[in-house]
Amino acid sequence: MDSIAVAMEKEAAYLLSKSQIKETKQAGFAKIMLCSLKGKDYILVVTGIGKAFASSAIEALTLLYPSLTSCLNIGVAGSLDVKALPLFSSIVASSLIEHDLDTSAIGDPKGLVSGINLVSLPVDESLSSRVIAAAKKVGENPRRGIISSGDTFYADEANKKRIHRDFGSLASDMEAAPMAQIAYVNHLPFASLRTISDAENNGEEYAKNAEKAATIAGKIAEAFLLQ
Repeated sequence: MDSIAVAMEKEAAYLLSKSQIKETKQAGFAKIMLCSLKGKDYILVVTGIGKAFASSAIEALTLLYPSLTSCLNIGVAGSLDVKALPLFSSIVASSLIEHDLDTSAIGDPKGLVSGINLVSLPVDESLSSRVIAAAKKVGENPRRGIISSGDTFYADEANKKRIHRDFGSLASDMEAAPMAQIAYVNHLPFASLRTISDAENNGEEYAKNAEKAATIAGKIAEAFLLQ
């Protein structure tokens, strides 16, 4: 069974409007729902905002539903390269990086996840291909590229340029990479799709555009689930 992970209720709104909720569980802060979409059962988890809530929710998901075959994270993100990822365009992660992890003072590369010793957290290529096919079915043409995550919503150009320069990431959010980290250690195939809600004036654009961007991601997720 597939699962969909979102950080916020607004990122789940489109899918929930099309689905029947059959069961709801609370796992810490995470809300985990068994849903049905046109007869197709799937799990939807609303994790909460930020890396800690995202991580704990994916761990709970794997413990409660050990037979899951996939986890697709969807939602909104900020563009770090406006030419490559303008407003309302989408990106399917080629890998994910936690840009605020930094043990470089002891000789590690920036972004290294200690223990598994990875900077670039992998995605499942078969699952990512399914997401791209679903996007094209609804008229979207997502980019592939690195998504980076950290516990700060950056609106200033200096930090956006720094993250893009240091890691080559095209988009930034607050949850996808830690989700990928926990999925990786639990051997759960993972992919991430984000739609750009803010690109140039991040603080102003996010408030105006998050709902529309989330709906685009939700429509792609719907097509993904119905494949």
